[in-house]
Amino acid sequence: MKKILFFMLFITFSSSISAKEITVDYVQGITANRYSPVQSYSGQLGFIQDGNRVIYCIEPFKWIGKSYQVNNEYFKQYSDYTNDYIKMVANYADELVQKKDVNYYMAAQYLIWSNITDGTFTFTTNQGPFGTTLLLTKEKNEIDSFVKKFLKKPDFGTLDIKGNMYDIIELQDYNNVLSTFNIINESKNKVWSKENKLFIKILSDEVGKIRFEKSYGDGEAIYYHNEQKQDLADLKSKVVNSFSINVSSKESYYNDYRIEFIDKETNNLIDSNISFQINNEDKSCTNGIYIAKANEGIYDINVISAPGDYVVPNISSFEIKSGFENNYVHKVYLEKKKYDIKLDSVDRELPKETINESNYCVLNSFKELPNTIDYIKVIKIVLVIIILVEIKRHAKEIFKN
Repeated sequence: MKKILFFMLFITFSSSISAKEITVDYVQGITANRYSPVQSYSGQLGFIQDGNRVIYCIEPFKWIGKSYQVNNEYFKQYSDYTNDYIKMVANYADELVQKKDVNYYMAAQYLIWSNITDGTFTFTTNQGPFGTTLLLTKEKNEIDSFVKKFLKKPDFGTLDIKGNMYDIIELQDYNNVLSTFNIINESKNKVWSKENKLFIKILSDEVGKIRFEKSYGDGEAIYYHNEQKQDLADLKSKVVNSFSINVSSKESYYNDYRIEFIDKETNNLIDSNISFQINNEDKSCTNGIYIAKANEGIYDINVISAPGDYVVPNISSFEIKSGFENNYVHKVYLEKKKYDIKLDSVDRELPKETINESNYCVLNSFKELPNTIDYIKVIKIVLVIIILVEIKRHAKEIFKN
């Protein structure tokens, strides 16, 4: 078991590390100088290369080696900001550095050293460390200004935003960089921006996150490690600048809702008194409309009594979810009782009854008909019956004669 575990660990470790041979293309007449309280190094400047790629020294107080192991775990020794800064330096200068523009290479190398370790770093000409110092002010400022501008995050004065339900909160970005970021709303609130201001409409009592993100470059940085010599890095890579704030309501979420009781046949509101329950609480309305407020949840509507000949419908439900700003409208459709007309044969006496338990109606008299029957149609049917009865009676008389 121990042998198997050791073999698995060896495979995992080896898969993240590979050997690299490094070369140096030295630049005539320029010396790189590194000073600290305990040590100093001066040597001829050279373009450090992995194949055709120009890379950087990130351990200035050691001499360069030839054989290196690649292991990106060593990047973890730096803070997130330091990693992003040195990678962005390399990103900005890469096109010129790969063309071996020596001024941009020295400026980029100076900014990288200055951000990963303490010390004094200079580049001199002609007479080694005692020669003329190359200030590289233009190149340093150009790169540093670009990098710091990219890495600057929005500043709203706080990371936790709270407001009352349905309030619109206006936030000013004091760093004036909001417009350069993509806004990713991971909350249930409504979020938008205009120029340098962020607007949030509070629509949920849940703590939600709003992220701000932008990126530059592509690929992955490479760390070259040598136990005895200076470490190196190819720093050109994708850098993501992200930032987030939390948003929540000071009160529980609620929303206005409206229940409409509708005649299914006419699609009109039922302008009558209706008694019903919402989650077993008694409610009523007189004009077919009920308006109230409710928190997030599922609500059952149970009609207790319906006016006139309306049939009490089955229980219906609606759900209120946070993250919505519009009022809920839930429609309950009520249908009137259906009556079928049944005619007996004309040669038999019509039965006396009017409405039986199956809601059948026999035409004995107009006054006994339910109100829901179209009386004009009924009159036509009765006239047809009378005519048929008369024809039959006259036919019998003719046969008798």
